[in-house]
Amino acid sequence: SRHVDEFQHQSFDYIVTVCDRMREVCPSFPGDPDIIHWSIPDPIEVEGTHEEQYRAFEQTARYLLVRIRYLLTSIEHEQKIRKQIS
Repeated sequence: SRHVDEFQHQSFDYIVTVCDRMREVCPSFPGDPDIIHWSIPDPIEVEGTHEEQYRAFEQTARYLLVRIRYLLTSIEHEQKIRKQIS
């Protein structure tokens, strides 16, 4: 992963944060993007057996997949509505 500062001068339509700490310190970006926050527990913090830790990462990946698919569907729907209006 890369530090968020590497992206500060780029323009985005949406910014998605996934940890509460980042939500508190998320820098501003040009173009006034929509800021979306998903509070997702960090699977690296799961203690237990290797299998339990692995399951935590799998669960997080599945959760992110569902959320990302929903977000993309929402964005597509929003864009269709905007086209109809204009």
